[in-house]
Amino acid sequence: MPSSCRKFRKNRLVYHILRPIAYPFFWFSYRMKFIRSSDIPSIKGAAVLLGNHVNQWDPFIAAIGLKRQVHFIASDFVFRKPLLGKLLKIMGAVPKIKFRSDMASLRSLMDIVRCGGVVGIFPEGHANWSGKTLDIVPSTGKLIRLLKAPVIAVLIKGGHISRPRWHGSRLAPGETLEYRQILSPEQIKSMSVPQINQAIQNALDHNEWDYLREHPRRLPARGRAEGLEH
Repeated sequence: MPSSCRKFRKNRLVYHILRPIAYPFFWFSYRMKFIRSSDIPSIKGAAVLLGNHVNQWDPFIAAIGLKRQVHFIASDFVFRKPLLGKLLKIMGAVPKIKFRSDMASLRSLMDIVRCGGVVGIFPEGHANWSGKTLDIVPSTGKLIRLLKAPVIAVLIKGGHISRPRWHGSRLAPGETLEYRQILSPEQIKSMSVPQINQAIQNALDHNEWDYLREHPRRLPARGRAEGLEH
């Protein structure tokens, strides 16, 4: 391993130490179920993990399910939150300044991929409020072309109603996370940025309310509309 990659060893070691501890905590809170396609275990080196974003715990649960350390891109604002900021640093998250190019962030992502790590991105830009996947940030496709790594999509179902962004606490736990590879390096090389973005949008498209019609969830007797004014 190149000397420049040794800085990531600590993050990976901490992840493997904390995962057995964090898993029961998050399972008790959110009742996760992980479904991985057969090609996921064969991706051993660098990769990009993309997911729909429904609540603040998505990065931690998605990393637990992938069984690999994931370096998520997060707004630099989030790092100023005491608990969440510390947890993200422990996970090796990459801070990024919102709404403008950030070369320091880009260099960090390139280093992670070069060292065989996994970069995590929520292409919507922030957790959605309604349970419906938003349009992804257009620059996502450009970043995917720069990183040149296999792209894995994690589709989070039931996560919005488990802990709605507007509610602020657990509402009706029960999440299913489905992992599958959607783009190979060869495919990325042959596709335009709009084509890459469309492939990502299709893979992450989710409507929580359609999902709940097929998978009904019991809501608590009290506080079910708490925070709805947000």
